[in-house]
Amino acid sequence: MIGALLAAALLASQAPATAGARYAVMKTEVGGGLDPAVGPQVAAKLAEALRERTGGEVISSDEMISMLQHERERAILSDCKEGDSCLAELASALGADAIVAPRLSKVDGALLLSVSVVDAHSASVRSRVSETWGGESLLLLSLARPIVDKLLAGDPPPVGVLDVVGAQPGSRVILDGNVRGTVPAGQMGGIVVGAHRLEVQAD
Repeated sequence: MIGALLAAALLASQAPATAGARYAVMKTEVGGGLDPAVGPQVAAKLAEALRERTGGEVISSDEMISMLQHERERAILSDCKEGDSCLAELASALGADAIVAPRLSKVDGALLLSVSVVDAHSASVRSRVSETWGGESLLLLSLARPIVDKLLAGDPPPVGVLDVVGAQPGSRVILDGNVRGTVPAGQMGGIVVGAHRLEVQAD
């Protein structure tokens, strides 16, 4: 007999914070006569996509201002561009491992969104992705997650553990349609952090 979905304790905790990089998203550099108001929306969407993708801490461009304690550091924030050595100093002040630097411009009538991930300590570019968009400027926000996925393609996603508590011994634990063990299964590791479908079936 297949039992109903049981109430279980699901611990999908992400890997320790030290295992993931801490990202800081710079304000978007906007050029080509585009409305500067689009810039903060692009930066905010990239920060959101990074949080979803990494499960780690991401400092938004707005949060940077409140975190920087000294006027000199704030001046660096407004003037620093990709490739400048000041990125390393800025990252040190923020406690970040990597800086994400977005740039939005217009090329041949289309919008060009270029995003770079810069190593916070060496100020060298780790990865760069550019995407063009032919529609309305606000709709280009849908490019944020695909761009982040490409930027971090070489980085494995964060993983956590699953622990089912209180189920009948011998019940099968099914995660996303795949049998992962029987109760008591102990903690099952290697599970990508995020939403999953959990079923516990008892005969």
